[in-house]
Amino acid sequence: MKYLTTTYGTSSSAANAPNRSRRRSGASQRAVRAAGLKSRTSKFPLVHRVIFGLSSKPLAAELDENPHAVYLTDAQNRTALDWATARSQLEDMALVIKYGADPNNMM
Repeated sequence: MKYLTTTYGTSSSAANAPNRSRRRSGASQRAVRAAGLKSRTSKFPLVHRVIFGLSSKPLAAELDENPHAVYLTDAQNRTALDWATARSQLEDMALVIKYGADPNNMM
C-alpha cells in the first residue's frame, strides 16, 4: 500500500522574496490605495503625503513652512484634515486645526 504525502503551500521566505522587494511598506501601500493613487503620488500635496506616511518630513515642520497647506485639496477634493480624520490620526487632526483648518468644512 502506498501513502501519498502532500505539502500544502510553502512558507519559505525565499519563495516570497521577489514579491516583497517590489512592495511598499504596509502603511504606505494602504495609504496610496485609500487615496486611489498609484504612481501619481508626486501630484499629491506634500501635507497629504506627510499624513499618509509617504514623506518622512514632520507635519509640524511642513505646516510651519507652508501654513496655507491646510487648505490644499487633492484630486478627490479632500484636505489634510479630511484624511487625518479618515485615518483616525488625532494628533494630526489637532495640529491641522491649530494651523487653521476648518472642521466645519469637511467632506
